Amino acid sequence: MLKTPKLNSRACIHARSWPNPADSFITLKVNISNEPQPIQILNATGQLVWQGELEPLQTEIVISINDIPTGLYHLMISHASDTYATHFYKK
Repeated sequence: MLKTPKLNSRACIHARSWPNPADSFITLKVNISNEPQPIQILNATGQLVWQGELEPLQTEIVISINDIPTGLYHLMISHASDTYATHFYKK
């Protein structure tokens, strides 16, 4: 399990993702929020390869990564004015 580092000391949301490395999916779990939380997956060059959103009160999402090539990816979660990031490797 990889814990998400806080990029902003005012962070009110904590996230974790697993498995890492991953074959076909990534599970993302966050603490509860009353607002939508946009999620993005970027490749190593910063290109957007997937985007989605956690709905209000949703705490977990399983993201299919079958269609992305092997490599290192950045998983970004936005909440209010804060952004949180973690990395995972697609086998």
